Parts: sequence; structure tokens; C-alpha cells
Amino acid sequence: MYDLVIRNGTVVDGSGLPAYKADIAVSGNKIEKIGRIAGKAAKEIDAEGRIVAPGFIDPHTHFDAQLLWDGFAKPALSHGVTTIVPGNCSLSLAPLKSEHRMKLVGMFNQIEEMPLKAFEEGVVWDWETFSEYITRIRKGLAI
Repeated sequence: MYDLVIRNGTVVDGSGLPAYKADIAVSGNKIEKIGRIAGKAAKEIDAEGRIVAPGFIDPHTHFDAQLLWDGFAKPALSHGVTTIVPGNCSLSLAPLKSEHRMKLVGMFNQIEEMPLKAFEEGVVWDWETFSEYITRIRKGLAI
């Protein structure tokens, strides 16, 4: 038995092939089968008249800071975006030496209108290198 079956959706899989009608069976976090799925699942979704896609990529985001307190990158994930590319427009939080933090916070305030309070309440500065930043955001990352 599958954990989830999405039934009757129009699948757009990103392969370049035309969209097609199918069911999608999921176990855990893995797609097990695409096609006509017999039997019941623990949860079922009727996607008749809807597009089912593996997710969308947003190549230009400014979620760098938000990912520190919101690993879902709201509202992107609820809009079907599953992959984002942060670090655009010279607003990357890594690498970042501690003496440059407030300058970058000022840039986020000026360019993104993100207040200092967001950083004070949402950011624990525990990284300097890019790999340390990745380790830090992975803790709650869902996108």
C-alpha cells in the first residue's frame, strides 16, 4: 500500500514530452509509480483538472536571510517552487566575516526593505564560510 496516490492529474514532468493523464504513487518521500494505480492508499488526492509537476525552480530569489528562520521559504513552497537559487544581486550571506554582518544587514534593509529587527529576532550568526552557512540552513530546510 502506498502512502499517497495523486489520481487523475495531468502530469507535466519537465522532460519536454507533452502533458499526460496519470496517477502518481508515493511512499515516504519517493515517487514509486506513475501510470494507472490500482488499489487504495493511506491518503488520496483527486487532481482531476489540475497539473501535477515535480516542482518548479526559481533561479532568482532573495531568500538568503529568510531561510535562517523559514526553511519553507514561504510562500514559494506553497506555490509549487521546490528549488530556489539564493545569492542574487550581491546579497549573499556567505561567505561573510563577522565584521561585515551589519553592512550586509544594511544592504538587505535598503534593497529588500528587510528591517534590522528581522535579523535580530531571526538570525543566530553562527557561520562565516559558505559551507557553514549551508550546514546552518539545512537544519530546517524544506525547499
